[in-house]
Amino acid sequence: MITWIGNPHFFNSFYLLNGGALGDDLGKVYYFSPDNLEYEPLDLTYTQFLDFCFNNDLDKFYEGNRWTDWRNEVSKLNGDEVFNFYPFLWTQEGKDINANSRKAISIEELYHVNVDMRKQLGLDK
Repeated sequence: MITWIGNPHFFNSFYLLNGGALGDDLGKVYYFSPDNLEYEPLDLTYTQFLDFCFNNDLDKFYEGNRWTDWRNEVSKLNGDEVFNFYPFLWTQEGKDINANSRKAISIEELYHVNVDMRKQLGLDK
């Protein structure tokens, strides 16, 4: 079981609480990275994750994943929307986030796009 946590409006990415599907570290938070489609363990409990969100340098954590006018554009999203980027951030062509086109889509749609891409690329075991 995996439980998605976080606020897409604030993070614009996926965090997952491991219920056993991601490894033996039950109750730990993983980051589903948009630039490589990998589930990256943060080695944080949910409480530690909240502390991380409110008391750390998120600009440093998201370095390379925020574009020039991101604050203004994100503020216009509905609560259930995020941006989808093209070329995809995990491709070589998509590495320059400022050059990519972006479109607001539902967070559910983005999740399914990313999970489907993982399957197509053979990243799921």
